[in-house]
Amino acid sequence: MIEMDNGRVKGIRPIKIFFALTVLICAMLIAPAAAEALPDRVYVNASYDDEAPDYGVLNFSGI
Repeated sequence: MIEMDNGRVKGIRPIKIFFALTVLICAMLIAPAAAEALPDRVYVNASYDDEAPDYGVLNFSGI
């Protein structure tokens, strides 16, 4: 059980918890911005195979 002393929680440092939560929230907000963006277009051509440049990323042999 958590002990209270004059309305304050003993044994837990609220500033450290607040700082940790702030860092966690910032990391969650920054992470999607750092993710690789999707390409604007991809190309489909029946003649593409595994040896085509960027096959499976930008170039595909079928839909």
